[in-house]
Amino acid sequence: MCPKINNQQTVELSRWSHIKIGTQSHNFYLPKDHEQLIEILKNSQKSNNVPLFLAGGSNILFGNSSSYTIISDASLPSFWRREGKNIIVSENYNITRLLMEMSRLDLGNMEFLAGIPAHIAGLVKMNAGAYGSQISYFVNHIKVIDFNGEIKKLSGSEINFSYRSTDIAGFITEICLTPEPKSQLQVLSDIKTNIDKRRLHQPLNMPNLGSIFKNPQDTSAGYLLDMIGFKGKKNGDAAFSNLHANIMVNLGKAEFSDALKLIDKAREAVMKDFHIELELEIKVVN
Repeated sequence: MCPKINNQQTVELSRWSHIKIGTQSHNFYLPKDHEQLIEILKNSQKSNNVPLFLAGGSNILFGNSSSYTIISDASLPSFWRREGKNIIVSENYNITRLLMEMSRLDLGNMEFLAGIPAHIAGLVKMNAGAYGSQISYFVNHIKVIDFNGEIKKLSGSEINFSYRSTDIAGFITEICLTPEPKSQLQVLSDIKTNIDKRRLHQPLNMPNLGSIFKNPQDTSAGYLLDMIGFKGKKNGDAAFSNLHANIMVNLGKAEFSDALKLIDKAREAVMKDFHIELELEIKVVN
């Protein structure tokens, strides 16, 4: 167990996950600056705990986290600024808020991310995307504190971006984006259109983690799950949404075991009927 250092807390992880599932963690940290963050990472290394960086909590399913040092970006300074053609933004900035800020500068073409309840660092880490685009197209460079507490700058070309995945190892502290010229009126219109689409097809009013599985090549996980009757399928209070078969929701008191069993059932059923192995898009901590 990590020695008690800056901002160590005991918390209920269900409060820090968008699906509201999680037990108690005694190794939860809220660093207020990067110096504290480096200290936490070094102590985590000494105690052989696995650092887990918690951004918006929009894609993490918490099980047993006893071997993890969980580090939230919630108390770190938040900022954004323009530098020439680029936007420099802190890791903990909400993406929709950033899109709105950029629109005032007539910059955009990242509106495909609008409405995702996530921080910008989490979106970069998983190379988030929608509607045929992805955030890697706009990443100029990032700054990272690695697991040894060393600060590094990585250009977009140095990062291995793949479908909903990257090889970024460490805590992203700053992102440099290169958006494209676009009128404020058009940006705001596209933001509204994309958020309206999400409301129509996704259960935004219920605790969820977005897509559970990555889309296989040439098809979608939601389509496959819908075809075999998983839309609305339940296990305890964990259920696949009636609106989208690849989005799991918490109906009230879902536990980790409920969610994990339903995920396993879905993967087994798709393998049985379509001979396709679904790959998780969310991170399961257990």
